[in-house]
Amino acid sequence: MAINGGYEEQWATKTMRGLPRFKNPDNFAYLFSPDSEQQSDYIAGLLFAAIFLLCIFLVWSILLLVFRCLGKNRVGFISGSAFEVSQSSKKPVIVRSIFLLLAILIIIFSALMVTEGLNNLYDTAETLIQSARDVNQVRNNANDALSSMQSLGTTSARNRDLLLKNLETGVCGAVLDLEERTDIDYNQTVSQLIQQLRDVGDFRQEDNLELQSGFNTLGDASVDVDSYAEDIEQDVADWPKFVFPILFGTLCFFLSIGVILAWRGKDIGKYQCFLSWFILPLFTVLIAASLVLAAFIGVGASANADFCSGGEADSPDGTFNEILNLNGYSEDDSVYRIFTFYVDKCKEGDQLVFFLDEYKDDLDALAASLNDFKTSLGNTTIGGLENIFCEEKNSTLILLDTMKDDVEMLLKAAVAIIETLACAQLAPIYTNTFYLGTCTYSIRGVSWTFASLIIISFCGMMMIMFRSAWLVNYEPKGSKNVEAATSLPDEDEVHYDPNPGGRPINLSYHEENETEEDYGFGGVVVVGTVGPAINKYNKELNRGHA
Repeated sequence: MAINGGYEEQWATKTMRGLPRFKNPDNFAYLFSPDSEQQSDYIAGLLFAAIFLLCIFLVWSILLLVFRCLGKNRVGFISGSAFEVSQSSKKPVIVRSIFLLLAILIIIFSALMVTEGLNNLYDTAETLIQSARDVNQVRNNANDALSSMQSLGTTSARNRDLLLKNLETGVCGAVLDLEERTDIDYNQTVSQLIQQLRDVGDFRQEDNLELQSGFNTLGDASVDVDSYAEDIEQDVADWPKFVFPILFGTLCFFLSIGVILAWRGKDIGKYQCFLSWFILPLFTVLIAASLVLAAFIGVGASANADFCSGGEADSPDGTFNEILNLNGYSEDDSVYRIFTFYVDKCKEGDQLVFFLDEYKDDLDALAASLNDFKTSLGNTTIGGLENIFCEEKNSTLILLDTMKDDVEMLLKAAVAIIETLACAQLAPIYTNTFYLGTCTYSIRGVSWTFASLIIISFCGMMMIMFRSAWLVNYEPKGSKNVEAATSLPDEDEVHYDPNPGGRPINLSYHEENETEEDYGFGGVVVVGTVGPAINKYNKELNRGHA
């Protein structure tokens, strides 16, 4: 389309077309192919990628359930249990840092989904609405002109038949003498007029009806597109588009507060319960909804990219050509001619090559003949006219005037339709609809929305897996005793003086799980050589760790 410039493929088109199809075709034209196998193969390619994506996250979800069942003793914090203090101190810090980063990413991409995704879809809807209304306006203008042509054609056909009858049978023989006196070849003029009256036939009544039917179909389609685009515009223009960012922002805020509190060692049981039994289930539902929505949008985005890069031209023009070829349209078909005209010949600024051009030429020739004949009759006296038309003089003159007026009005209507269908009128509608709306705004919008939802889903699943981040570190039973025991001197003996000023008693300790008696402080058993002193030491040590 030279009027609005050539088509430029968007980066999003290349990206979305590169989604895996697993050896299935990516030719959008197959969707309109009469071959059901081609349709099935193309649809399978679109759905396979979405199903593959859903399967990945489904397996991930199952693994999270398995980890939950295995418990903390086997998989640690991934089971959803709190971190143990005996574990490395770096692991809770790393996990909580990642958790907060994931929450920030979800907030960022939920906002980008609106600013880069839904806003582009809003621009798409606005473009489609404007194009649909432009098409509807063209339809109305063309229908007005076609209705005028249809009505005038019916009347003109009756007048033409009467005029032909008078011209063919109403010319008197005395015209030969008149021709000699005026040097006007009336017989030739009349014969030429008769031939041109016959050439217009029925004034293209059938062609007018066919074209009018085509415009009505186009108008009905434009109304459907207008209604569909308005629904999209309302959905992405009003408050619904902010639902996801608000929900995700709110949930991530609560979860982040819980992580920060746990990081600071603030054990608020009710808040942790609120996160685990209310926020987490709601967050999980939103992540699942995002994933399903991403799969559906991914299918639409892939189809959009295929449409915008189809055929040999790698453009929507090539896709339309492929659709016409697959459905058996040839260069002689009006649909093929109309499409190729607006795609190719509009680059040269030509007018539509259709019956209207031929019809206009016939009307031009008929109008010229009527004018010439009227001029010739104007140079003839009343008596001469009576010699030419005999008793039909008055009716013939009236029919000539009427016919001349009808042809002039038909010419105006034909010119109006041709101007309505000119490149300057329809080419911008085509380029705005497909180059700008479908293959620029739309592909950007669905690509950004798809990518944002995928990232949100991934980050959300990671946050669910790291849900232990908002739980305060877990301290196993006896862990304080372990710390106390391990804080004793490194020597193998502990000196205890049960009696100040007396002789020190040597005590030894070791870890024992089965053979020694456990005094209740983490498996550390104190064994002594002096019974009463040991008993007193054990009691005091146990009392200190109680």
